[in-house]
Amino acid sequence: MELVYCSQYLERETKNTCIKIKNEIITLEKTIANLQNNRTELLQNRIEIPPGGQPPAGMRPVIVNNSMLDWRHSLRH
Repeated sequence: MELVYCSQYLERETKNTCIKIKNEIITLEKTIANLQNNRTELLQNRIEIPPGGQPPAGMRPVIVNNSMLDWRHSLRH
């Protein structure tokens, strides 16, 4: 009788463990799918960033005259 009880207990515990593992795998697969979707969305929506220290193309100052060139040169030295 005790052997039957032990085998039933082991079978029940094994089933419960398998169910827990299956649920965790499903959760991980869903998380991975969500993260991949977020990654592709970010890659599609990314803004082109200019190299360091350069302002974006629309914000670059236009040099109007020589006095502006002289002023910029004086700032560098």
